[in-house]
Amino acid sequence: MKLLYCAFDPVPWPKGSGTRIEATVRALAKAGAQVHLHTPLAPRSLDGFPERLEVENVEHRPVVIDGENFLERALAFRESVELLVSSLEFDRAIFRSLWEGLPILKHVPVAAFEAHGFPSIELPSHHPGVEKDPQFLDRLIGEENACIARAALYITPSVTNRHFLMRRGAHPGKIHVIPNSVSIDNLPEPSPASALEDGPFRIGYMGTMAPWQGLGTLIEAVGLLSRKVPCQIVLAGTRKGRWMRNLRNTARSLRIKKCLEFHGPLGKDDLFEVLQSCHVLAAPLPNDPRNGLQGCCPIKILEYMTCRRPIISTRITPVQEILEHEDTAYLVRPGSSQALAAGLDTLYQEAALRDGLAERAFEHVGRHYRRGVFDGQVAELWERLRLVGRG
Repeated sequence: MKLLYCAFDPVPWPKGSGTRIEATVRALAKAGAQVHLHTPLAPRSLDGFPERLEVENVEHRPVVIDGENFLERALAFRESVELLVSSLEFDRAIFRSLWEGLPILKHVPVAAFEAHGFPSIELPSHHPGVEKDPQFLDRLIGEENACIARAALYITPSVTNRHFLMRRGAHPGKIHVIPNSVSIDNLPEPSPASALEDGPFRIGYMGTMAPWQGLGTLIEAVGLLSRKVPCQIVLAGTRKGRWMRNLRNTARSLRIKKCLEFHGPLGKDDLFEVLQSCHVLAAPLPNDPRNGLQGCCPIKILEYMTCRRPIISTRITPVQEILEHEDTAYLVRPGSSQALAAGLDTLYQEAALRDGLAERAFEHVGRHYRRGVFDGQVAELWERLRLVGRG
């Protein structure tokens, strides 16, 4: 049985979406699926990230997608999918967005919608001008609803996402909640927290430097904390000029620009080393529609948990599905620089609390979010997808 897996994200790639896609495809191949993986070619290669995924039972031929803006590239990717599914036959398919979903649903008899992000929710975050075009948003919503109505099954990473899908018309019995996962095998040997006693209080963050990650709030919080505690913000991940300018301008206005330290994107071992150099790891996610309504399963939080460093994050529903306040993390009110600064100050003052949070988080991620659990959930999904329509 031939399976087409389509995603408008490059693979392999260090972003959370790339990590999730690669883990899913590997799990499907491990479960016996013959996978044809269709993705865009990454815009540039990074050390340790080849152009294509080389896995047994997986055929990956990334395509070059041109375009001056996101919408042009998305429609070009849709055209590439239309050409693929009209020229080759597939028994089953999994798609991640409306861009590839509509042509797949037209040509492949049974398809599952792996619903993480919806353009009607996500594009206004990337491109604020989209909100000024209600007709365009209505068209996006209409195409999203068509994908939901015609998909045989749904895969989504959190209960919050599940509730959003149900509000949009998905049948609850067809939704598979499969959280993100991490590999805890062959982790580099962690450095002892005691090695960080000298120097400034280092607060780490990994991921995109996008506004919806709450980095502005983090910088403002450090601006408050730095009045009494020497601080360093360690940022590791992909950067865009506009986002970086805004962060630097905020830091400059608070007179803490020298507190910013940038890295990356980085390979796994180098990233682990950078995160291990921090006292605390931050995920200051706001309670905006992208996080609180649509939902997410922040892979950065799971990766933080493997580092044996304490986590500070926010009390939003998807985060609280993973972390518990003062047990596996320190959680504060979202969108508040004062609350975040107070939480950071508490962690700075209480080394025993930091150590306890870090160890319990490491134990928790090993029990519930390790790659083996994920592989089993994907195998169950594949078995159900195979049987759809077989009586």
